Amino acid sequence: MNHSKIIFLDFDGVLNTEHHQRQLLYERKAWQDKYGTCFDPEAVKQLQTIVDMTHADIVIESSWKYLGLEAMQDMWKDENIADSITSHAINFIKANKDNPFFMYFATNDVHVPRFPNQRFRGKSGMGLRGDAIVQFDWSVGQIMSTLEKLGIADNTLILLTSDNGPVVDDGYQDRAEELLNGHEPSGPWRGNKYSAFEGGTCVPAILCWPGKVKAGQTSDALVSQIDFFRSFNSLVGARLPQGSAPDS
Repeated sequence: MNHSKIIFLDFDGVLNTEHHQRQLLYERKAWQDKYGTCFDPEAVKQLQTIVDMTHADIVIESSWKYLGLEAMQDMWKDENIADSITSHAINFIKANKDNPFFMYFATNDVHVPRFPNQRFRGKSGMGLRGDAIVQFDWSVGQIMSTLEKLGIADNTLILLTSDNGPVVDDGYQDRAEELLNGHEPSGPWRGNKYSAFEGGTCVPAILCWPGKVKAGQTSDALVSQIDFFRSFNSLVGARLPQGSAPDS
C-alpha cells in the first residue's frame, strides 16, 4: 500500500449541522480578529436556532446576515460550487500525487436548491435535477481524468456512494417529478429519502481500484458506511486509538 490513495466521493453531501455551526462561529471570529467587525452576541443564539431548524445549505445562505458579513455573500454562488470544489480537489491531488492521501469529495449535487452551472442547463432533458446529475458526472470525470494524467489511477481506490436514498420533489418548483420521463431513482426499492425502507437506506456503492479490484464484479455483501472507517484503516495498516470507531 505504499503511496496508495483513497478518494471518497459523497453524492449529495450535506454538512453536519453541529460541525457547521462551529465552523461558522470560527470564521466569524477570524473575520472579526482580522477586520474588527462588530458582532452582536445575541446572534449566536439566532444562529443556533437556524442551524437546528434548517439544512446546512440554508444556513450558509442566511448566516452571513447574522455574522455581519453580508459583503461575503458574493463568494458563495450555488452555480459555481461544482467548479470550485472540483478545482480544489484536482489541485489537492496534484500536490499529493507522490504521497499517500485521503480525499473526501462531498458535492452539493443533487441536493436542493438544485442550481447547476449554466453550461449544464438543458443537457439532461430532465430539468434542473437531471442537469445537476450531469454536473456531478462531470466532476467525477474531471477527478478520474486527473488521476489518469498523473499516472496514479491504478493505485488509487475510489469509492462513490451517497448519504441516503433519492428524493425527487423536495419542496422546490423545479418540475423534478414531472420530468423523470420514466426514470425510477429508487430502482426496485420501496420508499426514498426520509424513509426507513430500502429506497431510503440502500444507496449506491461503486468501487474502482484498477490495480487491485477486477472490473465488472457485483457483491451481495451487507455493508454499512460505518464499515468504511475500519476498512480503510486496515487497507493502509493504520493503528486506531483505543476505543475509537466502536460501531465500525
